[in-house]
Amino acid sequence: MFKKQAALLTTIALVLLCGCGQGTDVTTVSQDSPALEDAEISEAPSNQVELQEDNTNKYDHNLVCDRWADQGSFKIYTSDDEFFDYDFNYSIPQIVDDTADAKEINYFIECLFEDMHNTMQKAAKEGKITASEFDSTGWLQTNYDCYWNESIASIVICSTAYFDNDTIYNVYNYDFATGKQVLNEDLFALKGITSEKFVENMRRAAAYSLDKEMQDFFKYEMPLKGDELCYADLSDEDVQRMYGDYLLSRAKTINEDNIDEFLPVYLDEQGNLQVITHLYNMGMYGDINSILSPVEWVNNNTSAFWGDLLDVISKDDGMYLIIYRDDWSDAVHDEFPTFEFAKEYKINGLYKNYKEARISWVGNGMQPYILLLSDDGTISYVDVWEGIASGYFCAVEPLWGLENIESFCDDSESGIVVINGDGKSIDVDDALYMMLSCKYADFEKNLLNLNNLAKYAATVNHIVDGQNTEYEEMIGFSDDQYHVFVRESYKTDNYDGGAQTGYITLGGMNEKGMVYNYSLVGENGELRGAMAINVFSYWDYDYSDFVEGAEETWLSGFDIFESAGNKIMLNSSAG
Repeated sequence: MFKKQAALLTTIALVLLCGCGQGTDVTTVSQDSPALEDAEISEAPSNQVELQEDNTNKYDHNLVCDRWADQGSFKIYTSDDEFFDYDFNYSIPQIVDDTADAKEINYFIECLFEDMHNTMQKAAKEGKITASEFDSTGWLQTNYDCYWNESIASIVICSTAYFDNDTIYNVYNYDFATGKQVLNEDLFALKGITSEKFVENMRRAAAYSLDKEMQDFFKYEMPLKGDELCYADLSDEDVQRMYGDYLLSRAKTINEDNIDEFLPVYLDEQGNLQVITHLYNMGMYGDINSILSPVEWVNNNTSAFWGDLLDVISKDDGMYLIIYRDDWSDAVHDEFPTFEFAKEYKINGLYKNYKEARISWVGNGMQPYILLLSDDGTISYVDVWEGIASGYFCAVEPLWGLENIESFCDDSESGIVVINGDGKSIDVDDALYMMLSCKYADFEKNLLNLNNLAKYAATVNHIVDGQNTEYEEMIGFSDDQYHVFVRESYKTDNYDGGAQTGYITLGGMNEKGMVYNYSLVGENGELRGAMAINVFSYWDYDYSDFVEGAEETWLSGFDIFESAGNKIMLNSSAG
């Protein structure tokens, strides 16, 4: 097996790794590129199509044609006397126009693929090639499609690695009417959306697609026995870790580092916006390059209510929770006086379109939970009490073990029941209680990528007596038998500080990472809040080792790192 190399030319730094999580392989390439005023363009082949005066406004599809194209076979020698046969087939495009932007795009394409073309031609002529020469060509099996929308040509070049079928995409949009490269912002304006709306819709599309990819995982790990879920699986830490890996993969997929307005974008033959991004496929380091269409928010009629206490309403920009006064909410208000009655609180972390909603009371304390059924057949939930306590409402998606759900059953005499695609009735209250029971300290440590006694640390500034003072802040888990959540704070000059203990639990996920609700006991009582943590791990080639850490963003309540909402880089330590 040869070592795969993503050899993308050292002559120019034009390959932008768009939407790439840290430490992943080469992925997609954006169309937006810096101008190369003095770029030299390789001479076009003799069969180049000439742009005639009488077809300048017809946008003949031959205006995008092959720069290089060939197919054949040769032998790849792994040693002096060992070889195997290799079949190749590639085509590399060019734009037939005499503008600066057309020349620039052609130059980029040639720089990317000229080495591969020359190597293939040499090997085909001689009938053989060494393994090292073959390996140096990088991505192979390259072909392209061109989609026309009036004068705009969208060129999508797909390169597939020979050994593992990994793919990368190079995307270029060119307008023959203006002679200019079409940028993402131009396509957004053409489709009537803002860059912010584009990003929101892409996160929704990525969440849908990843969850669909994971349906077999749920079926295998959480099968149904009759009408009940397999509760015993939750006691298995390996199963918890697998579910944790799935949640981390999902968080990385919708993270702002993976999905932004600079993703490669093009128009397909129907004029629909198509986007190339990553779906992180289980585990912390893998990804799948996928072509997705943005999914609009359409939940204008989804609502739920519980007597005179709770309302869930859907608006153009999302879903909101309203809590009114009764005995339960009065008691909660006494405990958390910052909470306001009859206020519309936005529910964060929603990346699906939902068709039905219910409110359930679960657990020994009979706490309210919002249940949301998406149109892809999964259930999400929102912990109302934790949202009030932390000051941040967020959804946990999707509820483990429930998939292919058709509808809620309104005929149930007790609890919330759903009907799946096989016609089976499933008690959602039981499934929800099972998920909540899964949230042990070990489960949270797995999600945070904190094994054994590892902690996350950052040096931050605190205001002490009107002056900035550096402190080292650490969060992690204690080393006693209970493994409770702990925050430690030390001055960096003399290390006098202290520790606060409490708990931390998953509250959902948003574009900043996994959302956690936390409670710490301090000198002035209980300190509660919510933060988002984006865990990362990548291979550092300079040190030949994995680098692990996280990014923390404070969302509400007590600010552990006094960051005022700014992103804080956290380093992983041994504790």
